[in-house]
Amino acid sequence: MISCKTITSSAGAVAYHIEKNGQQQANDPRAEYYNKDGVRTSWGGEGSALHGLGIGAAVMPDDLASVLNGQVVDINGPKAGIARELGRMRGGERDHRAGIDFTFSAPKSVSIASEIFDATAVRAAHEQAVDAALGFLEKHGSQARINGAMVRTGNLCYAKIEHSISRELDPQTHTHVLISNSTCHKGVWYSLSNERLLDLRKTADSFYKNELAHLLQRSGYKLDFDGKGGFEIAGISKHQLEEFSIRSRQIDAALRSKGLDPATASFSARQAACLETRAGKNAPDSAVAQREQWQLRAADAGIRAPTPSRFAAAEGAPFAGHDAVESAIRHLSEREAAFSVKDLYQAAAKMSSGRAIYSDIETGVSVAVKRGDLIVRADGKFTTPSSVADQKLMIEQLRKGAAAHMAVVSVEDFKEELARWQSAKRLATGNPNFCLSDDQRNAAQAILTGADRFSGVQGLAGTGKTTMLEFVNVAAKNAGWEVRGFSTGTDQAEKLAQESGIKSTTLSRHLLDERLIRHDAELARRALTTDLRVRRGAVGLNMPKNERLKAGLKSGEFRIATDSSRRAFVLDKHGNAWTRGLSDHVVQSHSRRNLRHLGLTKRDYIVVRDKGISGLLGGTSVLVRGGTLKSELAGAVRDGIRKSTGVDMKFLSRYEGWRKAGLIEGISARGSMWVEGRQIASAERRALSDAVKRAGGHAQKKELWIHDEASQAGQRAFNGVVDATQGAGVKTVFLGDRFQHQGVEAGRAFEEAQKHMPVAELGEGSIRRQETQIAKEAVSKVLRGEHGAALKGLDTYEYATEQNAVREKWADKVKGWEATEKAAKKLSAVEIRDRSLYRLELDAAAAIDNQGVIRQIGSEFATLSAAERKSTIIVTATNADRRAINEAVRSCLKARGVLTSEHSFDLLRPTDRSAEELKHAGAFQKGDVIEFKGRYARIGAEKRDQATVTATNPARNTITVRFGDGRESTFQPAMVAAKEVFHRERVSLATGDSVRFMKNDAESGIRKGMRGEVVKSEPGRLRVKLDDGRTIDVDTSKYRHVDHGYVWTSYASQGQSVLRVFLHHNTAAGRHGDRETYVNITRAKRAIRVFTQNLAKAAIQAGAKLNKTAALDAPAQKLKRAQGMWM
Repeated sequence: MISCKTITSSAGAVAYHIEKNGQQQANDPRAEYYNKDGVRTSWGGEGSALHGLGIGAAVMPDDLASVLNGQVVDINGPKAGIARELGRMRGGERDHRAGIDFTFSAPKSVSIASEIFDATAVRAAHEQAVDAALGFLEKHGSQARINGAMVRTGNLCYAKIEHSISRELDPQTHTHVLISNSTCHKGVWYSLSNERLLDLRKTADSFYKNELAHLLQRSGYKLDFDGKGGFEIAGISKHQLEEFSIRSRQIDAALRSKGLDPATASFSARQAACLETRAGKNAPDSAVAQREQWQLRAADAGIRAPTPSRFAAAEGAPFAGHDAVESAIRHLSEREAAFSVKDLYQAAAKMSSGRAIYSDIETGVSVAVKRGDLIVRADGKFTTPSSVADQKLMIEQLRKGAAAHMAVVSVEDFKEELARWQSAKRLATGNPNFCLSDDQRNAAQAILTGADRFSGVQGLAGTGKTTMLEFVNVAAKNAGWEVRGFSTGTDQAEKLAQESGIKSTTLSRHLLDERLIRHDAELARRALTTDLRVRRGAVGLNMPKNERLKAGLKSGEFRIATDSSRRAFVLDKHGNAWTRGLSDHVVQSHSRRNLRHLGLTKRDYIVVRDKGISGLLGGTSVLVRGGTLKSELAGAVRDGIRKSTGVDMKFLSRYEGWRKAGLIEGISARGSMWVEGRQIASAERRALSDAVKRAGGHAQKKELWIHDEASQAGQRAFNGVVDATQGAGVKTVFLGDRFQHQGVEAGRAFEEAQKHMPVAELGEGSIRRQETQIAKEAVSKVLRGEHGAALKGLDTYEYATEQNAVREKWADKVKGWEATEKAAKKLSAVEIRDRSLYRLELDAAAAIDNQGVIRQIGSEFATLSAAERKSTIIVTATNADRRAINEAVRSCLKARGVLTSEHSFDLLRPTDRSAEELKHAGAFQKGDVIEFKGRYARIGAEKRDQATVTATNPARNTITVRFGDGRESTFQPAMVAAKEVFHRERVSLATGDSVRFMKNDAESGIRKGMRGEVVKSEPGRLRVKLDDGRTIDVDTSKYRHVDHGYVWTSYASQGQSVLRVFLHHNTAAGRHGDRETYVNITRAKRAIRVFTQNLAKAAIQAGAKLNKTAALDAPAQKLKRAQGMWM
């Protein structure tokens, strides 16, 4: 882990890190922490060499003081060779930051191996990993502002101080890296602009962990990864690690004492807790002196020295860096069309899981750029050729769609249809004034009378898009058109169907169905073409059978494919295709009922090849059997006995013996077979022709597709709709709202598409949802871009007790700082340090106050009546807050007796991992649950089977899982493409609880998004009354995807419309911004109540821009310049 803090005083840094040992040595022999008993110091970075200090040389006090004070001598320029000091004059004083302290701390198991058991190779691995991370920071994070522009310099000057022990006398392998506020460009020294360093801290941390993992694995140590890039040396349990984690326990205890969860506490909160619990600056004992008692403690805790195995030693794969970079590109491209340097390197380090080192990954990125797999844009971000091609293809196809179809109705027919429909609606609703708004009418007219293949509707929230679509559906059907709809999720699709009457499904289901239709059509088209050639006399095109087919399948000459109806096709390499129904023109067997026995008996006929010369010349005969009551009875008895006992039936076979049919009887049978064969072939041709017709194939089919919530579709899904539209010959209307949340997948297709197709708008004048003036005004302000003012104008609850206490504590000092800065004077080192501490305490206090806000939400929600609760949703930004608010609500409801008969359930929650991540063992954690979506015989998994991850081996990229019956299987995750991964969560559910279903389940009929109330809770079972009035029973051993239904994340709430919204805005967590504010406020018809710990800060956060990237946001740079921007 890398922590960082500002070096406020050069003298203080020198005294603390270099001189403290000498000062204390006379009175305190425990001085290892400060440069004694083997603690080493060294200069690093190209800047050290330019300073004349020498890379690797020991750090002397005077040299460190000089560098941190900004004392430099230019190599070139007008002041070359002249000593000077960096900084700027403020109030007659020089203002210069000393630098920043990046502290690299090893995982606790590494510290135990290195310091308790004196594993020198482990300590060396830590130091090499630190050097690798610093190399990355120097190359990508060193910059200076020169003549108003930020310039990459490529050099840092830093001092490394190695330590082995914590303040609490625990083993702690760590390195302080004091980065001076100086960097050199073209021989001239400038103050370092450290924003980039801070921005790259997490990425450097990923490189440190990855490099350390690589070196340890190469030395033969087995590692346990946590699925997030972190790891520990295998063989030391979590409980044993805690024995030597006094500082961590102190920090965690401090967080818990304030109501914060250590697992989810912010960086600021942890930093504040760290400073708050820090012991006095007495120098702790040396690692050498502590080792004996450490080893005794380790023995008592059952900890043995981790032993490397030469058999387990993992060498880096030749192309590991290249593979990690390719994998990182695929991972990032799933979510964003363009991504930053830090994101690419961080993802590559995580994907590597120690298989590649930093230099391998750096080389992999360079190769990817040179080869064109990565495109560097003018803004410095990366994109990919496929992302660029996807966006360009969409633009091209949308433009081609102009005037490429036909109108659904004429303008005159549109007016008549609208008049009839509005009259019918007035009668149905009892509202004599019902009519579409001008915007709704214009949008409907654009859809129905336009001749473009593609068109769009940009509709603000609450403008009645589905009401408009109800009319479009009726008018189109009256004109003889079919209308089909699809949307992002199941609940959205159902809402579209219910409110508009349009038969709808999900976007993924629609695209899958269309792919199947086109797949079936292609197979059918090939088979019909081959059949036609055969019937026209083509030679050598008969369907391969028997030995020829077997040999061809083995050699690859033939392959078998099936369509969605499970019809089998034999395909060859030349584009030919056969089905049995088309190829077996002559039926080889036939059965005929014997009318003389009232149809109770039948005769079976079969054509066989003759023996001898006749057979060689192609001669055949017809054999017959049966036809008597005795033979029919024998056959029936034989079949029955065969099914029930399987005993030998030889004594019955003589009654069923085959014999040669007479001439007339044989001719008659052959005739029947010929007719039957032609009937089968004709039926097959009709079925295949229907499959071809279903795919369209003509340019103007009378079918209208409605893509609802199109703004949530990623670029690839959007392109899939465009492609399917053209393939089917239909028209498509894209409906969405560019102001709402964008999709999870890469791209912002709907926004970009609006530039290249006709778009009707449902604007503010058409908003019908908001019923109160306050709600209307809030929406109006948001639409004007006044997000903060909108939030401030709402009914608000603000809880800031802890923050106010911090402000009161520091009030006098804050006034002093403000006065000093107002006078254009420089803050002292102590003042700078105190101000940083004040800000940390304020951030930590905000996290604590958030707990008070959550308690208030629970209390107020519980006071609502049952009907009011049903018409109210609580909206928040993060899943952590969603869970906390759910629990607060439930606690209050239990206190009021609303919830009874509570039981705990072992449920599953989805993991937020990309498809690419799930190909890597390092992304899995012990305890993860894998559900197989298909059959994998080599693993022993059937479709719908679930298995628990018991072990991971990132070095070999394998995971081990255990099935419910105890079987274990080890495999590479990439082998199983069709899978879902979940983590377990113990959840309490009671009678009276509001619940949501989070996953579709065809077997039980449960659909994702369904809501209801638990009417009976008992161990392993729930009875839920759904909002639609139905009651269902849920066996939680089979369906484990139930969640509390009180709180929604902002993204999940999109599409909801309720009377009241409780809006939770936690200023200390979450990615807040304009889209979130828009969605949150527009969910409510009547009332919105804001809950926050800092309204002023929430108002600022509310307007932040939240936009996904598009591949063509910025042009690509020429290769030479592009490389210079990131290398």
